[in-house]
Amino acid sequence: MPQREADVYALVAGRVIAVLRERHGLTQEQLATQVELTQPTLSRIERGVAHPDPYTIRKMAKVFGMSAEQLTHQIDDAFQRTAALTVQNAAPAPALVAGQAQLEWWEPVVAIAGVAGLLGLVALVIGGLAAGSQPPRVAAHVARRVGTGRVRPYKP
Repeated sequence: MPQREADVYALVAGRVIAVLRERHGLTQEQLATQVELTQPTLSRIERGVAHPDPYTIRKMAKVFGMSAEQLTHQIDDAFQRTAALTVQNAAPAPALVAGQAQLEWWEPVVAIAGVAGLLGLVALVIGGLAAGSQPPRVAAHVARRVGTGRVRPYKP
């Protein structure tokens, strides 16, 4: 099974386990204790981050009043329905990893730079308003005198 397919299977298995747990009126802590897991591990399984081993599947099935084969069959059926819906609704989309879109390395950098630039402009305008002056004009209204290093304002 390719990695993406295995990730989808883990998400589906986790959701089936969560639904069965809720139907039986159990909290994560209660089910985790009954199947000899920690609550955080069960949470990771239900979120599709961790994969339950066959022994854990067997213990969960027993708690839910079914055989391991029946639980595996329910998970497989849900996975097949999910795969069928995915094929029907197939559209170009970014690759998903654990439910989150993968970003190019530069996209967060550009977003951070954009936010920092926007905050800088807001601070500049607020600072100018607080000082009682007008916000600076967009065009370059400052010219350097050649050789002196002095700056003179642009006069329209």
